[in-house]
Amino acid sequence: MADASVIINLAGDFYVPNIEGWSFDDQLSDLLQKSDINGVNFEAPVRTEGAMPIKKSGPSLCQDPQAPHWLTRQGFNLFDCANNHIFDFGSRALCQTLDVISLPAQAAGIGSFEGAYSIKCIEAKGKNIGFLALTQYEFGVHDDETYTSQDYKSAWMCHPIVDEIISKSHKQCDILIVLPHAGLEYFSLPLPELRTLYRHFITMGADAVVASHPHIPQPWESFQGKPIFYSLGNFCFDMDFQDKPLYCNGLIAQLRVDADNTVFNHAIPTQFSIAEKKVSLCHDASFCKFMDGINTLFNNERLYLDRVNAQCLSLLPWYQTIMEMGGFYQVSSLKKISSLLSKHTRTLLKGKKTKFNDAHIINMMRCETHRWVLSRIFELLNRCKVSYQ
Repeated sequence: MADASVIINLAGDFYVPNIEGWSFDDQLSDLLQKSDINGVNFEAPVRTEGAMPIKKSGPSLCQDPQAPHWLTRQGFNLFDCANNHIFDFGSRALCQTLDVISLPAQAAGIGSFEGAYSIKCIEAKGKNIGFLALTQYEFGVHDDETYTSQDYKSAWMCHPIVDEIISKSHKQCDILIVLPHAGLEYFSLPLPELRTLYRHFITMGADAVVASHPHIPQPWESFQGKPIFYSLGNFCFDMDFQDKPLYCNGLIAQLRVDADNTVFNHAIPTQFSIAEKKVSLCHDASFCKFMDGINTLFNNERLYLDRVNAQCLSLLPWYQTIMEMGGFYQVSSLKKISSLLSKHTRTLLKGKKTKFNDAHIINMMRCETHRWVLSRIFELLNRCKVSYQ
């Protein structure tokens, strides 16, 4: 008798500016072909003629126009597009991306206000599986229906409408999977504030939460009997950051939905090689041991919070640099003046005007992750009465 369970594979961040030559190994291909639904976070828009990068904080990314077709040939039929790079080249590129994806697959989390916040449903073995894709507040999110309803943007994870959508979701689908894109990059643990938010999604009625964005894998847990994956890491991200630990490692969240709509979960390790242009299943024992350790640490509240606090404090110099790049200064000593001058010496010697980008400041104020980290930093410093000048 054939298995009546619906098998869903959800992969992490995908960004490939040139898809030619890339391939999957046989084991990964077999895994995808034997499943009912395969989803991936499509991290940037496709290259679009005439589209220019927007003013923002961070790099502007676009990827091969053939990437969506290549992914669908590998078995992917769901594209999570609510992320911090999908609007890097504005509405024109986002519209083109939506058009390219929508021909063979479902694109979740982008479009007009109504389209971005709509649940995308895929029917499999008589069940309607719904997906709600959301992102933290960076550039190109729908924050106010009054002003952006017809613009093409992405869905914001903290919009007041999200709770209502989740609570009413089972009128549209049998199972709802929420796909948030948020968190602290290159850190192996979620922020406590995100843990609270993702658990809240479960409380409101989500059957699973599977998140992305930090570019490395983070723990997973069962909350009220339902799975939460805090970060799948990179599925395939073709940028020269391979020196960062775990950058080339990721997870596939495999969900099995049984006849009674119970959701079981399994984490499948993956890896990719930019040199070989190959994505494959990962059998590295050291990676599995690392993930076991991170999951153990995550379940020890004191050790977990200590690690989060230490990581946040270590980022203070980075945030100070970002504030300087945004043109925001607190010059209170000759030492500070000397530091600022040294950072801009080359520009000054060439007789050029130093360029600042206030988008850095805007992003730190608006983006939940940056705001939470900065708040935690100063709360910890004030608690210890440590000067940050």
